[in-house]
Amino acid sequence: MPFQTYSPPPPLSSFIAYFWSYTGKNPPHSRRLTLPDGSIDLVIDLYDRKTRIHNRYDSEMTLAPSVISGPHTDYYITDSSSERSMIGVHIKPGCAGPLLKLPSIALKDTHVSLDDLWGIAATDLRDELLYSNTVEDRFRILEKYFLLRSDWSRPSHSAVQFAIASFQQSHHPESIANMVEQVNMSAKRFIQIFKDEVGLTPKRFSRLMRFQKAIRLIRKSNDIDWADLAMSCEYYDQSHFIKEFQSFSGLTPTEYRAIESLHPNHIPLTN
Repeated sequence: MPFQTYSPPPPLSSFIAYFWSYTGKNPPHSRRLTLPDGSIDLVIDLYDRKTRIHNRYDSEMTLAPSVISGPHTDYYITDSSSERSMIGVHIKPGCAGPLLKLPSIALKDTHVSLDDLWGIAATDLRDELLYSNTVEDRFRILEKYFLLRSDWSRPSHSAVQFAIASFQQSHHPESIANMVEQVNMSAKRFIQIFKDEVGLTPKRFSRLMRFQKAIRLIRKSNDIDWADLAMSCEYYDQSHFIKEFQSFSGLTPTEYRAIESLHPNHIPLTN
């Protein structure tokens, strides 16, 4: 199978959504669009291919084979034309602290070489992955690595986890004002802690979760009434929905619908 995933057991399952692996010879698309969802991704290219990334303004950056992509407020495009063998970690929102030993805000809207963060440890990890025999072995190596290196003494703040869970609920989430009241914290303090741990403001994260809800509804619906979908996701109206969708994806909802892929948040582009 070219694309495989693995969900680790506790305690890692509280911080990591899944490990993933891709192995292929002829990528079907030369570019891949990644949509923002508040998460952090670690990607290691096992063919030593440098990563080329474009932002919405068509600015290009070339990075080392091992990269951490922080929580983004915007989409970005990755050159996937020469991808052959890669492995990665999809880290849940607000969970950089224990796993990466730095606040998520330090990675906001950035792509950072893993070597710059971990030094020789990044090289050692990549070498161990290269010399493993199977995808399952590689998943176990990543699991062991994070179990041993994570700082379990710095868990996410309970108020932040409460807010994240609320924003991710399929029904109407708590307002920020209500959250502040429930966690018995000043608005300024709550917003600062949330920004540090998630990398985004509560308002921006809430908008992303609403956008992600729209993505899920689009993907599972055969016949879509766009006005009903906009209302289900609590946009003011269909015009507001389209504007927000374009802001986060660079596509209209109908354009996204036409090119959606089998894997959420990673949409192949044909040119």
